[in-house]
Amino acid sequence: MENVAKLDEVLEEKGYDKTKVIKWIISILMMFTPMLIQLNENYTGNIRTFFMITILVIMIWAFELMPLAAPALVLPIVYVSFGLATPAQAFSPWTTEMPWLFIGGMIISNVFDRTGLMKRMAITAIKIAGGTYRGILLGFLIVGLILCIIIPSTAARTTLFLPIAYGIITALGLKKNTKEAIAIMATSSFMALTPWTIVDGINLIAYSIAKNFGVNLSWVAYMKEMGLMTFILSCVYIGAVLFFYRGNAEIFRKENNFKTKDYFEKEYSKLGKITTSEKKVMLVLGVMVTILCTSSIHNVSAGWVFAIGAFCFYLPGINVADEKDIKSVNMAMIILMTGAMTIGAVSMATGTGAFIGRILTPFLKGSSFEIVSVSWLIGVIVNFLLTPLAAASALTQPLVEAAIENGISPTVILNSYAVGLEQIIFPYEYVLPLMMFSYGIMTLKEFVKIYLLKMILSLLFLLVVCVPYWGILGLL
Repeated sequence: MENVAKLDEVLEEKGYDKTKVIKWIISILMMFTPMLIQLNENYTGNIRTFFMITILVIMIWAFELMPLAAPALVLPIVYVSFGLATPAQAFSPWTTEMPWLFIGGMIISNVFDRTGLMKRMAITAIKIAGGTYRGILLGFLIVGLILCIIIPSTAARTTLFLPIAYGIITALGLKKNTKEAIAIMATSSFMALTPWTIVDGINLIAYSIAKNFGVNLSWVAYMKEMGLMTFILSCVYIGAVLFFYRGNAEIFRKENNFKTKDYFEKEYSKLGKITTSEKKVMLVLGVMVTILCTSSIHNVSAGWVFAIGAFCFYLPGINVADEKDIKSVNMAMIILMTGAMTIGAVSMATGTGAFIGRILTPFLKGSSFEIVSVSWLIGVIVNFLLTPLAAASALTQPLVEAAIENGISPTVILNSYAVGLEQIIFPYEYVLPLMMFSYGIMTLKEFVKIYLLKMILSLLFLLVVCVPYWGILGLL
């Protein structure tokens, strides 16, 4: 105990954070765990080195020992330096559509917010839905559905949705930790985080990697396989929230409906008439959506559509974007996403993906219900350890290879896995729900309850609705 006390004194004198030092020690010890497994013809030296480097980076991310983009920035360099991949392989994520899609999406998001079109859409959707408690929740569903097509970033949508939800809660005088406040805040987060399209959130990374194995799914084909299911699942979430979190607050009583409607009418009137800039933004977005919906005809990648769409905002005659919209693009998030994809690229180069795939193959056998359940469960478990982006990158290849080995449609496995990755129990598991939790609208206990409800519903929906539907499509 004396030695521990002395160590504490030394750390304090040197200005070190004791907790951080402990986390670094744990991270370094974890890095050496692959050394405990004996090398053989399947578990090669390169695979072991890959695991050691990747585990250290993941631990740094998990413990937030430095800004998340910092290790992602050097990760491909480290892989190349240790001879695990060529520069072309390690830096291949930068040659995909993903960075350009994200940059374009962030610029579009900035313009969308600055012109006031985002708030106009949200208030309009809530008004159309009745302006009541139910209308507020349905409004987030409607806007979430529209925004998922034009803003393929869960982070951007979360940043846009949360202040609106918090503003509604405050304006209507709802107390913290009440059912209504929890429902509005959580629903805004659910709808912002749902990956509706193939270029959205974790789907973008997963399907970019899956392309290397012949899994080529168009934007429209994905909407048919999973987009429709995602919409129905979102409706199920809303229904469950309305059932378990009934709006019994005085402001939501029938006789007071005029008060909530009056609030949204006033908010809408503050926006004034729709401006020329908003009309121009809608025109460009309309063209983009048309191109995305016809991608099976012209085969133009979604990433290029978003990059060109952002560029069009600067053209003479349109000119609705300015320099700030580019400068405020979150480059750290782009570096993090490409860094996460680097893990998948080097996993393929070293044979690590195939190694993990052989381990997973026996578990992805059996009935359709078993296959979907296991895929979902893998996502839930991995989410405790990795960020969703890192998890999508690290396990996409093994899951696709296991699916091919077992003669199963890889898209079924990936979609079930993605739904699992969306599920969390504690705020620390994912920074975006943590952002929502930081508003202080609900206690940790209430956060766990509502996200646990979401988790249970997601699995039941996969088994009861998705499995039969995918069977009809011939995927199972």
